[in-house]
Amino acid sequence: MTRLILLIALLSSFVSLAQSKVFIGIEKFPNDLIFEIKGELIYRVSNPSIKSEYLFLDQDKVYFRDRKFFTDVKYTFKNNLIYKGTSTSSFDILFTVKDGKVYKGDSTFSSDCLFTLSNGVIYKGDSSSAFDAIMSYELQTPDDLIKVAMLILPY
Repeated sequence: MTRLILLIALLSSFVSLAQSKVFIGIEKFPNDLIFEIKGELIYRVSNPSIKSEYLFLDQDKVYFRDRKFFTDVKYTFKNNLIYKGTSTSSFDILFTVKDGKVYKGDSTFSSDCLFTLSNGVIYKGDSSSAFDAIMSYELQTPDDLIKVAMLILPY
């Protein structure tokens, strides 16, 4: 009985530590981790032992670090769209995330596809070829896919 309680406690600690992650490359080695999404914080990871707060999430807004000033909003995401700053105007749509693909603006044309996110791998363009695999990811929840898309856009 004591062993069962210890096992449950150990497993629950692993569940509480779950987070979404983005890796450079497709192997998901700890040394290749570049972003970690943990609750409302997104960390930039230099190596497995050095993490720095990079972005702060508050509802549908993304801020630099833990600042919550109107002018510090980097992105707003809503209904699978990523907007510039605090805007939700159709004129300020930067990217569309649809069916695991990230498109420029509000387009969903194959020629405007920047990245394809499928089965934990991020591919360049509208491709799922191993030759186009550039990054990988692990999701805590399916809703984190848009956050992963937002993080890889500078690449």
